[in-house]
Amino acid sequence: MAHYLRWIVGLTACLTVSVIGCGGGEQSAEELTEKSTPEINPGEPGSGISDADVKTAKESPTVSINPPKQQEPSAAAAPSVVPPKDSPEWFLFAIKNYPRPGAEKPSPLGLAIPADLTARDEAIIRFAQQAIGKSFKDEAKKTLFTDAVHQLLEARYRMALRGKPEDVDLLYDDANELAGRFPDSTVAADATYILAQFAYKNARDFGKQEPRWLDEFAKQSRLFAKQFPSEQVRAPRLLFYAGWSCELHGKIDLAKACYGDLKTLFAETREGQQATAMLVRLNLVGQPLQLGGGTIDGGYVSDKDLLGHVSLIVFWSSENERFLKQLPILKSVSEKYLKYGVVVVGVCLDENEAGLSQFLEQQNLNWRQIYDPAHQRFDNRIAKHYGIRDIPTVWVADHKGIVRDLFVDPDKLELQVQNLIRAAQAQP
Repeated sequence: MAHYLRWIVGLTACLTVSVIGCGGGEQSAEELTEKSTPEINPGEPGSGISDADVKTAKESPTVSINPPKQQEPSAAAAPSVVPPKDSPEWFLFAIKNYPRPGAEKPSPLGLAIPADLTARDEAIIRFAQQAIGKSFKDEAKKTLFTDAVHQLLEARYRMALRGKPEDVDLLYDDANELAGRFPDSTVAADATYILAQFAYKNARDFGKQEPRWLDEFAKQSRLFAKQFPSEQVRAPRLLFYAGWSCELHGKIDLAKACYGDLKTLFAETREGQQATAMLVRLNLVGQPLQLGGGTIDGGYVSDKDLLGHVSLIVFWSSENERFLKQLPILKSVSEKYLKYGVVVVGVCLDENEAGLSQFLEQQNLNWRQIYDPAHQRFDNRIAKHYGIRDIPTVWVADHKGIVRDLFVDPDKLELQVQNLIRAAQAQP
């Protein structure tokens, strides 16, 4: 559409577009809504990341977000009178009543049934362009113009997802052209947001094989947040998921950048508060471990108890499948190097204290277990303080109590422990 928009002389000057208010103007059909995103705080509807999502997060290319469902234009309640032919209203009406491939009923407007979804989207794009061209000069048709832009972007988005490079280029061209011509507007926000969504979708599907999509997701999310700070719902979510996706894939500097923007621009939001905690954790490497809590046997353990020992801090739950898979390695390393002073402290997020005691006995786990029955799962005060969103998580600290790693690979754990033991033994 960049080429199409350039045919419309004086487009920017001829139309006054609405400035976005707090919370954001019209929503994209592809938006990551409360319903389609995981929960940040388990047990609080619509607020965060569910435990099931956390269990599978590292098995996915990005954080385990339910993908935004593609929404094709569908017929709303038809007006009593079909709009005049070739009017902007008629083109929008046609888009919303455009037949799908294989439709059995004829179109009320006599529109040809498309051969496939690509042909349908191509027709929708043409109609949307016509509606834009016929409405942009008319202040009274501002809402119609915005709707036409929305339909155009949605169709471009679906075309780009089918993978043709030229369609990807057209999506970026149109979105950037619209954002540039109508800054600080609903149109600009939706255009910028859809690029972030496109990057998210590709990061989710291909981020592991093509990390550049994680970079693009972070870039577009940060751009959207900085250009539209009044977007108090969409912007924090984008930054949070971009940061967490980057964190899970070891792109720590990018994760810090996303969380930093969240802390600066959206400190009062739920995601902003969570990001503040995550930054505390990510900045912990090279710093003294700060840890303390009551244990399941009625005792207390703190970071001071760990001085002089190589220590492992394990955030876990007996219901977590990945923890159960890693448990044999953790037990093997802890038992093998117990004679060298290696200490393991568990931070258990279980809900059922009786079930936890039974699990510890069955598994013969003699780690000291920090457990707070009043603050379970991710409401655990230590997990909350450090923004723990993924379990199992294993930290390693040296004999001086300095945190050395926050992202321990189970297959490399023994080597890390050996190196830290040697370093401790080499000290006078």
